[in-house]
Amino acid sequence: AIEEGSTDRLNDVVAIVRSTGALEAARTAAYAEARRAMAAAEQLPAGNYATSLLQLAAQLLERRA
Repeated sequence: AIEEGSTDRLNDVVAIVRSTGALEAARTAAYAEARRAMAAAEQLPAGNYATSLLQLAAQLLERRA
């Protein structure tokens, strides 16, 4: 399906990818990095930039795709 650019077996491809645990591992790593970013942003002087960075990281933590 991937090599041919077809969606005929897309469900099979999705099932295989999910079965590897790669998506959950990537999500876990992304959450860890977002938490690190938030900790770093909290060290910045208060202001619009720090607030925006914290909001962005919080949105990433809330997102569940």
